[in-house]
Amino acid sequence: AFASIANAGQRPELRLFADDTAPVLHQVMTPETARQVRDMLRLAVTEGTGKRGRVPGYRIAGKTGTAEKPIKGIGYVTDRNITSFATLFPAESPKYVVLIVLDEPRALVGDGGATAAWNAAPTTARVIERIAPLLSVSPVSDKTVSQYASEERSTP
Repeated sequence: AFASIANAGQRPELRLFADDTAPVLHQVMTPETARQVRDMLRLAVTEGTGKRGRVPGYRIAGKTGTAEKPIKGIGYVTDRNITSFATLFPAESPKYVVLIVLDEPRALVGDGGATAAWNAAPTTARVIERIAPLLSVSPVSDKTVSQYASEERSTP
């Protein structure tokens, strides 16, 4: 789903192994819908539960998820979670999707708990911070980030 959002509404057929052939694409939403969803995902990082997933110099778009864990024979249990943070970056022209899923994360004393906002989002930020340079994704200047931020706030 995130690859489709990153790809202007086109879902690439997934592969287990890389090859040199172009991926087959299926249009699953309009490019405008994909852009609108990407903009909403950006807001989740700038103003919502994904704030701890921000990476200085990089524009990330993403969505946190926290779910009670299902246990066979018991059902959903309230004291065990599965958390995730699905992201795409750079947000203005996504090239990469990163998904971090944590099974039964533990809350540290004094933090916000075992939710994605407190564990999967910061974990994802640390991963992106490390892999972006390896993927040749250059950080943008603070001035450019500020310009993007003011444009985002002025967008209806």
